[in-house]
Amino acid sequence: MGAYSRRLSTMLAGACERRRDGELSDHLYALEVECLERRAAELDALGELLAAADQEVTERAIDAVAKLPELEPCEDPARLLDRVAPPADPAVAAAVAELRRRLDRTRALRRLGSFKAAAASAEEAIVSARSIDYPLALAEALVEAGRAALELGEHERAAEHLFPEAMRLAERGGDDALRLDALGGLLAALGRSKALTEMITLLAPQARALMERRGELGSLTHGRLLNGLAETYRQRQDLDGAAAAYEEAEAILSGLGVRALAELSESLNGLATIRSKQERYAEAHALYGRARAALVAALGQHHPYIGHLLNNEARAFEKEGERATARTYFERALTILGAGLWSGPPQHRDRHGAPGAGDPGARRSGRGGGVRAAIAGDPRARPRRQTTHGGGADDPRADRRGARRARGGRALRSTRAVSGGAALRGRVTAAA
Repeated sequence: MGAYSRRLSTMLAGACERRRDGELSDHLYALEVECLERRAAELDALGELLAAADQEVTERAIDAVAKLPELEPCEDPARLLDRVAPPADPAVAAAVAELRRRLDRTRALRRLGSFKAAAASAEEAIVSARSIDYPLALAEALVEAGRAALELGEHERAAEHLFPEAMRLAERGGDDALRLDALGGLLAALGRSKALTEMITLLAPQARALMERRGELGSLTHGRLLNGLAETYRQRQDLDGAAAAYEEAEAILSGLGVRALAELSESLNGLATIRSKQERYAEAHALYGRARAALVAALGQHHPYIGHLLNNEARAFEKEGERATARTYFERALTILGAGLWSGPPQHRDRHGAPGAGDPGARRSGRGGGVRAAIAGDPRARPRRQTTHGGGADDPRADRRGARRARGGRALRSTRAVSGGAALRGRVTAAA
């Protein structure tokens, strides 16, 4: 947070200097400052929640800060000039500003993994927004409600109601950025809804055309959308289509530097998982190694996401017949996930009782026991019911779907529950 805050301050000071030196018009200066102040408001909302947070929430701070909106667009004149003007009516403008402050808190709750609280906050914002004579305010609230719904596994509701209404309102209000945001969320929702995945082929070209019009082809937004599209193909068992989308995402994200490392890791992990399913194990292990290197650079070597990547590669070794190596990787994953860095989001325990009780990775371990059962020391290991959350079972960010703290004997059994989830893919949206 300190680095983000310092960068904000530096950019604000730079805008003042460029305006003073005549390099920035008064109009562009006002737009740039407004953009940076919006980012600062989101940072403040996150900081307020962290100041009052318990240990469990505080442990999610690194991930939450990583999801704060990018600062670069605030220095891009084309994007600044493309923004929709605020409401002309002072009363409406004040109401919109207040609603956005509430949505800042909603986003902070979601980024910290408090998905039920975020969903409730977003629903309250929708009610308030419907009373404001400014359709784009309602669109923003609907997008945030859609993101929270994705985290809670309510994919059909997000795909059929929340994101489509947000798209219509954004289009009516002439806000292409918000429309792209809603469209990205819709693609993510469709990718996780088995009943609606066929719609993805109709919407993906729209997303590409919109990004091209906004000059965002090759951007972080583009990479995120491709990752979401790849997951949709994978849900439909179209491994070739998924691999092609992941490879295109990788090509884009590899050139974006540090700010895209988490998304790059997602692309590499997804592609590695496909190569493992295709029994192309040498390629899979090379890709897993690159995915880990990207995540270590972004989040540090002890972050839980690293544990999930190790678990994914362990499963590849197990499938390959390298049981001793697989065991080593499972134990490395357990060491990280058992360090108390992550206990799973509150809504998972609310919906399923004990953390991890419905994890898809646990369900997989019931096929003959395997190395996971051997490590667990539990000869009675049985398949478990899959959660209603959906998402890719091999996503390194699977802690959003039920990773749990490892304590005592429960720690060993949790080896079977270190996969599943797709929350960092909720950032297939234009702004995380």
